[in-house]
Amino acid sequence: MSEDDTVGMKLLGAKSNEERREISDHMEADQKATAEFLNNDDDYARYDHFEERKDIYEQMPELRAAMTAHSTAIRTRQGRWWS
Repeated sequence: MSEDDTVGMKLLGAKSNEERREISDHMEADQKATAEFLNNDDDYARYDHFEERKDIYEQMPELRAAMTAHSTAIRTRQGRWWS
């Protein structure tokens, strides 16, 4: 489960608007801290791009292994769709 999913579940489970606001504020503070740490808009954009697609990146080796096991291997060119 990704961090966004966890935050989403927390928001759904919040019992009050105040609790939702605290969760949202905490999420925004985390994003600002990450942006400050990276200290560069281009680096943050690359990080954000990666984070949005992280679930796909993590599933790709499993997909490739399953397709190879069934003699339907992904060719290198097909496997580079993420770049």
